[in-house]
Amino acid sequence: MFLTGYQFARRHLSIPLSPQEREFREFQPWLQKKFGTATSQSWSQLILFHAADERDAFERFFDLFQEFLRCKHTKLDTNQVEALLETA
Repeated sequence: MFLTGYQFARRHLSIPLSPQEREFREFQPWLQKKFGTATSQSWSQLILFHAADERDAFERFFDLFQEFLRCKHTKLDTNQVEALLETA
């Protein structure tokens, strides 16, 4: 809810998104592609759905976000990154 309030306040005050926030906007579509779904659920709900519980979802967020950043910055797709991680 904190993030929702933060986003609402930024929009209400017409504060432009930071480069990091613009980059994070791509996380939701990336997750949908990774999990093979076109749901309207938020990224947090999507992770929770694929986790054992809230604690697992919290921890998985950081792993998934790091994977997202690696994919984005190396221009590899998710399957290529997973293959690289398996060989490491």
